[in-house]
Amino acid sequence: MGPKKTPDAKPQTPEEGEREPDPEQEKLEADRLAHAESWFKASVQNHFDEKERIAREEFEKAKREKDTAEAKRVAREKREAAAKAWRAEELRIKTEADGEIKKLRQLREKDVGRICWPLRAKPIYLSYADNGDFQERRFVSALIDALHDQGFANKIWVDKDEGVLNSPYCSVDRADALGKANAAIIILSEEYMKAEASQIEIDLLRARTVGNYGDPLVIYPVAYHTVELIPKLKAILPGSSTENACFTELPMEQRVIRLAEKIVDGLQTVPYCDAVKVHTSVGDAEAKFVKSWLDAREGGYKLKRAMEWTPSDLSAWMEAKGKNIAKYSSSFLKGKIDGFTLLAVTDAVLEEEYGIATSHHRARLRGELAEQVERDSTRPVGPSITSLTEAELQDYIMDLFLAADLDGNGVLDREEMRLVLSATYLNLSKKEMHHIMAEADEDDNGVIDFSEFVPLMVNLVKMTKAKEMAQKVTNPDPRACAPFAACGCVIYAIQPALSQLIHHAAGAS
Repeated sequence: MGPKKTPDAKPQTPEEGEREPDPEQEKLEADRLAHAESWFKASVQNHFDEKERIAREEFEKAKREKDTAEAKRVAREKREAAAKAWRAEELRIKTEADGEIKKLRQLREKDVGRICWPLRAKPIYLSYADNGDFQERRFVSALIDALHDQGFANKIWVDKDEGVLNSPYCSVDRADALGKANAAIIILSEEYMKAEASQIEIDLLRARTVGNYGDPLVIYPVAYHTVELIPKLKAILPGSSTENACFTELPMEQRVIRLAEKIVDGLQTVPYCDAVKVHTSVGDAEAKFVKSWLDAREGGYKLKRAMEWTPSDLSAWMEAKGKNIAKYSSSFLKGKIDGFTLLAVTDAVLEEEYGIATSHHRARLRGELAEQVERDSTRPVGPSITSLTEAELQDYIMDLFLAADLDGNGVLDREEMRLVLSATYLNLSKKEMHHIMAEADEDDNGVIDFSEFVPLMVNLVKMTKAKEMAQKVTNPDPRACAPFAACGCVIYAIQPALSQLIHHAAGAS
């Protein structure tokens, strides 16, 4: 048998075998793969970019925080340096001002001794240009009177009322009074800002306000006229100079009343500076004037310095100088010119405002005033004894004892007592001093204690009073006045209080 024949194989069609590649499908597949690869790469790149961004942001944040912290540190150091420099500058200003006052205080001790009138501390300090002209002084005097009428009569410290104006050591008294005050009224003017004494005062004002040294101080500026503040004052006073000049359009009499009312309102909240309201009727004011006028006619002006004269005192003084001067007294009295204002008078003012046309009369008036000022210069510096209260006179006697007790042992030896008697302007001879010290040493122990000192001083005051009153009878215009003159009523009034003081001192010892 022969081999089987296999059927002939049928040729396969394209459908039955492998299909031919589809170009479009292949293209789509390639695109898909490319897209996937691109997405993957992009995702990876985004991941790295995000990490890099976060790292960069964290770095930049850290850098910003570091820069901010550094800037704050630098700013803080600058502020601290500025504050340190400011404090150093404020301390320098205060130290220099205190140094100047200390020098003047030491000069005063060398000149007049350690014993001086006690400071009559008051809650309000008033300052002005001590070199101001007649019109400026007239404004100052009128404002002080208006403040007194508003209830500040016993609360304002003014150098002219304390007997220290024109003293070579007036700056010391001013500094002491300012140091005790809670408020300061400063009358601003071009002359005030130029005055040498004002420069020390402005530094002391700055120490109490900007520098925060000592108790807080309220400053109430009043402009005599519109002024441009100097840099020293700009650091202390808020606002512009124009804001401080108020009511300048009004006549002076009305202006000072408005200013006084405004000051009263401004100081009502300052401790111890509230005004004591006094409702004065027209009759009361007239009675006050009549009393002042009668006191002046009885010679009261002779017991005062020229700077302390009231208008009535000045009028009485002029009437005592002969008819050529007396005939002008009424015009000065009508204008309410006091001794403080008259001290700054000029020929032009006398001629133009008060009608003293004759040059001889003007020269005579100014000459008499100059002689009065010269007589006043021989008197002790300080407030008049008649103006001291009982407590102030007690303080003075105690201050005498404490100032004279140089070694601080509580008693006065003969040398210390001699200094007291020679420094109190009693005009005692060495023989009188020796006799007085012998009489005062009651227990013969060679020293004088406080209980022996007080009655001694009281008796000396009485003796001086009697001596001065006898002198007034024979010499109506004495060349010098002891500080204890015209104080008999005051001394008799304080004897009970002094007796209690002696008893207390004896009990304490």
